[in-house]
Amino acid sequence: MKDFYLKAPTKQAFIDDLKDLSIMVLNKRTNQEEDTLIGFVTQDEEGNDVLANTGRGFALDYVGKIVITPGTYDEEGVELTAPEFTDEVHANLRIFSIARKVGSVHKVYDDTEEKIEEVLINATFANGTVILEGAEIPDTPVRVFA
Repeated sequence: MKDFYLKAPTKQAFIDDLKDLSIMVLNKRTNQEEDTLIGFVTQDEEGNDVLANTGRGFALDYVGKIVITPGTYDEEGVELTAPEFTDEVHANLRIFSIARKVGSVHKVYDDTEEKIEEVLINATFANGTVILEGAEIPDTPVRVFA
């Protein structure tokens, strides 16, 4: 399991950059290579492209803009100073291996995690999506994948 922290100018930039990423996955059950879209982008009821929350080997959490400076409020909750937000939007991505239970043990049966990581690291994002590293990763908001 590995987490990636992504930043883009807009939510649409995430959608455009992640839409066509595909991987070749060796299915260890069938020993066949499967060319498949990762599935970071799906469609809503009206046919619009939207970010998927989960799919084969991943969980994607769209965070949006992050607070740089919190707002202040009086005792009644009336805003005294507005919060400041980042210009760009953020998303958290967790990738993981696909496993199945054999007896009392979970066994990995494909290499989805490694393939997604390889595609992400080598991707050229034309719309400004970047993978954050080290000190670039925001401390807030803290999201926990269940």
